[in-house]
Amino acid sequence: MKLIGSLFGVGYLPVAPGSYASALMTGVWVALHYLGWWPTFAYADFCVPVATATVIGAVGVIAGNKAGEKDPKWFVLDECAGQWVALIGAGVENYWLEGLIVFGLFRALDIIKPGMIRSAESLRGGWGIVADDVTAGVLTFALWQLAFRACS
Repeated sequence: MKLIGSLFGVGYLPVAPGSYASALMTGVWVALHYLGWWPTFAYADFCVPVATATVIGAVGVIAGNKAGEKDPKWFVLDECAGQWVALIGAGVENYWLEGLIVFGLFRALDIIKPGMIRSAESLRGGWGIVADDVTAGVLTFALWQLAFRACS
């Protein structure tokens, strides 16, 4: 489970492994958009990114339960789940720029952990490991949607 929880070793990078994992997920997301394989936030296409984030989160909870520690530094699958949640609503027009902005906002919220994000950490086991990052992803998603709609 350490292999999966560390995103195949990314979690063992010496500085900011969570940021590397989030950046990797954002890079994959941008590449999928570039190739035309990732649906945007529209109608039925919304189900594919939500399902992807849900699967990553569920695997994160299972792996987190087996980690044996409370949110170990090497465990970065939670950042992957949170980053996917944050990216669900991005990519409508300039997907690479939107991906970069959403990445930065997600990382800021995940590091600062305001209010409800910090509270989500108190859940037990894998739920607590993943919940704060998914909560940061939901908040990032909501803020990005408000900003995007306000500027449209």
